[in-house]
Amino acid sequence: PPAAAAPPRTTPVHPTTAAQHAAAAAAAVAAVTASGPGPPPPPPTTTTSSKSKKKKSQPTVTMATAATATPAGTGSKGGENTGRWTAEEHRLFLQGLEQHGKGWKKIASLIKSRTVVQIRTHAQKYFQKLAKA
Repeated sequence: PPAAAAPPRTTPVHPTTAAQHAAAAAAAVAAVTASGPGPPPPPPTTTTSSKSKKKKSQPTVTMATAATATPAGTGSKGGENTGRWTAEEHRLFLQGLEQHGKGWKKIASLIKSRTVVQIRTHAQKYFQKLAKA
C-alpha cells in the first residue's frame, strides 16, 4: 500500500494587538526624545503609489475689468463671434448651404465671423430643428 502523505506543518501565529503596536511606537518615541540634543531625526519616508492624488497648483484667476474684457458676442480671435447667430450670419449660412451643400469650408469662406466647427454645429442644430417641424 502507498504511504500516506504527512499533513502540512503549520507554524503558530502570534497575534499582535493594536495596543501592543501603540506601546511599541510610544517606546520608540520615548527612546528618541531621551537621547538628548543632537540633530533632528530625518522625516519618515513614505512610499506613494502611482495612483495617489497629488495636489496640483491652482492657476491664479484674475477678474476681468472693463479695460481687459472682450466685447460681448465676440470670441478671443479677431472677428469671430460666439454665442447666438445673428440674422445676417444665418442668412449667409442658408445661402452657402444652397450654393455649396455640406461644404463647410466653402460656407465658412462666406461667413467670416464663424469657424468651420461653429458652422457644422449650427448646421446640425438647424437640421434637427427642420426634422422636428
